Amino acid sequence: MVEFDLVVYGGQVIDGNGTRGRAADVAMQGGIIFDVGRVAGERCSAKLSRPMLTA
Repeated sequence: MVEFDLVVYGGQVIDGNGTRGRAADVAMQGGIIFDVGRVAGERCSAKLSRPMLTA
């Protein structure tokens, strides 16, 4: 199991390709986005639940 510095749960991710945003979790490690999608059950130093936060 990977340990992240920060996981933001339930945000809206827009990737810039012109499609609509999608609900996703974003995991960061060392200041870099490490995973986007469903990040469930991972260990992390800080967790944020931010419904509709756009990234």
